[in-house]
Amino acid sequence: MNILRKFNTIHLDRRLATILMMCLLYVGTLSSQSIQLANQYFDEGEYDKAAVIFKDLYAKNKNTDYYLSRLVLCYKSMGEPGQARQLLENAIKETPNNPRLYVNYSDLLRENGEIQKADEQLNKIINILPADKFKIIDASVLLQNLNKMDMALAVLLKGETLLGSGSFSMDLANLYGRMGNRQKMLYYYLDVLKTDPLMYQNITSMVQRTFTSDTEYDDLQQAIYEKLGTDPGNAQLIQLLSWIFIQKKDFKSALRQLKALRSTDDNDNGRRIVELAAVAYNEGQYNVAAEAYKYIIDLGRSSPYFNTAYDQYFNALIKGKLDRGDLTTGEIQEMDTLFTGFLNEYGRSGQTAKVMQTYASYLVLYKNDLKGAIKVLTDYVEVIGVNPRDMAAIKLDLGNYLLMTGERWDASLLYSQVDKDFKEDPLGQEARYRNALLSYYAGDFSWAQTQFDVLKNSTSRPISNDAIDRSVFIMDNMGLDSTDVAMKLYASAELLIYRNQFELALQKLDTLTKQFPEHALDDDVIYAKAHIYVKKRQFDEAIAAYTKVFTDYKDEIRADNALYELAKLYDETLLQPEKAQPLYEKLFTEYPGSILAFDARIRFRQLRGDKVQ
Repeated sequence: MNILRKFNTIHLDRRLATILMMCLLYVGTLSSQSIQLANQYFDEGEYDKAAVIFKDLYAKNKNTDYYLSRLVLCYKSMGEPGQARQLLENAIKETPNNPRLYVNYSDLLRENGEIQKADEQLNKIINILPADKFKIIDASVLLQNLNKMDMALAVLLKGETLLGSGSFSMDLANLYGRMGNRQKMLYYYLDVLKTDPLMYQNITSMVQRTFTSDTEYDDLQQAIYEKLGTDPGNAQLIQLLSWIFIQKKDFKSALRQLKALRSTDDNDNGRRIVELAAVAYNEGQYNVAAEAYKYIIDLGRSSPYFNTAYDQYFNALIKGKLDRGDLTTGEIQEMDTLFTGFLNEYGRSGQTAKVMQTYASYLVLYKNDLKGAIKVLTDYVEVIGVNPRDMAAIKLDLGNYLLMTGERWDASLLYSQVDKDFKEDPLGQEARYRNALLSYYAGDFSWAQTQFDVLKNSTSRPISNDAIDRSVFIMDNMGLDSTDVAMKLYASAELLIYRNQFELALQKLDTLTKQFPEHALDDDVIYAKAHIYVKKRQFDEAIAAYTKVFTDYKDEIRADNALYELAKLYDETLLQPEKAQPLYEKLFTEYPGSILAFDARIRFRQLRGDKVQ
């Protein structure tokens, strides 16, 4: 019996709860309909009808500022400011700690010409502020809308004392920004990081979007130093400081900060340092890049970036030394020791493939040891467990080196294997392009052009551009004489250049100009010689040759190529961007249809200091 009574009681409670919920929903629906009707009356200018509804709603919901504000507007629109005034005075008496009421009352007094009394009402806000974050922010925003910035600031600062330091950091930062106080704005933005590390990306985006000078970055840097004085272990601040140094291209200082960050952040596995190294390398600061990669290497094989770091470390080390001129005998011995030491310690495996590729490239470029490079990569072709893409890259390099030694068919076989394994992939397209070049070098121009025409649509823009360039060149020069001897001489000279047999290539090019004076290939001959001079590091001769092509043969197909190559020579090798910039500009303004115009425009804008995505 007791169980039955208890069941009935529970059942009754549920019914009552359901009925109560339905009543609340009904009341809510009626309230919503009333608001819509009142706003409709207001929009149509029937303020008296709107006032009746808002007055009723306010009487039932005294804590809803919206009803009060709309009712005040109705009275003002009806020409009854006295009723509006009385309404606000009564509201203030009933809820004296509501800042919005004082702002509304001040606004009414100001409209009535009572400026001093209006300001007195605003001054009261500071003393009646409740410990309510929403109301404090609301009061500050209302004051900002009245252009009372100092009072809005005072409200937020009082809020900090009421709710604790850091409660309004973002609001203070934004307000100081509006007031033009950059130093304070930055200070409070940094304060945000302390309570919300996820704001890091927002802050860096804001800085990149709005900062235009080093002075502004200096201000942010100073603000960070001030914050670090009281919070030295803040990882976000250290990371942001490093980010500033990167923006200023002070990569050495950035690296120092990231090393400090790693020592305080157990979750940092070296990713930031690897990313910094890549940026430093691309900006030509090879020594910093090498130092960064070496730091990752010293972390040991447990680092997920160990193999990448080792590979890129060698590249950065070589480039850094070449920045000061050719490698000395001692530096070459140092590189040999590093490479062989790596191989002895870690052996040949899928993880060390990229390092060995770099080693083979080093042997070719700096020791002229083609046989050594071929042996290194031939041994690797037999290694089990190498990633298929890494193996394809090894085969492409090995094919190139075999071609340099005259092993054309062996090179073609390797290219064909990559083409077959990666048919629609840029790797396969690169292999197909190199096979087409082999046909070109051999003088089979028709077959080569057919392949180049197919590769015009390559998904890789560099391959597409090169294919277009080769196809146009063949089309422009085929049939100029009955035997195409000149073209075959030129193609064979290009092959000699590829094989680094520069003196033989120069002899072949000179033979061409003697046998075929004033031939259409004259500009191409000068262009090819410029490439030889660059490889021999005879930069003055290269500059003169490139300049002659786009000056004396400005309407020929090599003019835009020569402009671009000379710009890159100044930009990337000679590190004279001020001389490269006008050449890039000349290319895309005088040759807008060139396939190189897009890249030239992008690099020109970067050198000019534009923010390029």
